Amino acid sequence: TVQLSWNRGSTGLLVVAQSDVDKTNQSYYGESKLNYLTTDGAHEGLVPLSKEGPVHDVQWSYSGNEFVVVYGFMPASATVFDKKCKPVLELGTGPYNTIRWNPKGKFLCLAGFGNLPGDMAFWDYADKKQLGTTKAEWSVTCEWSADGCYFMTATTAPRLQVDNG
Repeated sequence: TVQLSWNRGSTGLLVVAQSDVDKTNQSYYGESKLNYLTTDGAHEGLVPLSKEGPVHDVQWSYSGNEFVVVYGFMPASATVFDKKCKPVLELGTGPYNTIRWNPKGKFLCLAGFGNLPGDMAFWDYADKKQLGTTKAEWSVTCEWSADGCYFMTATTAPRLQVDNG
């Protein structure tokens, strides 16, 4: 499968390519690669990820000048890259597979949902510092409100039925 994600100005394209087979036999789920291409031809190739393993999520910032990638075997790493595909901020490691930028671009949430325990880390990207962490167990999805003031998580009935006994 292939996932395409253009930045806001349509000058950069992130391409996540996923195969069902891992030729290295490191993962039962296959392997994935992240490529970055620019419309001016300045960059074309793999994003230099510092850890082996799958690409869990990748999201452009609101401005389209940088993107965040959550990648690698658990605990996954998270890194912010600029438009030249250079790492500009390491967000650490954790049980993460989801990225959500605040619609205004100031805040960022790294989360681990689905088969992960629901850990969330909130960052002030403008100040390049972590604001705090929390947990939303059994969550499967999340989203910022349109004004960027609220953050909501959700779960599904089968998960709650199992948890509630």
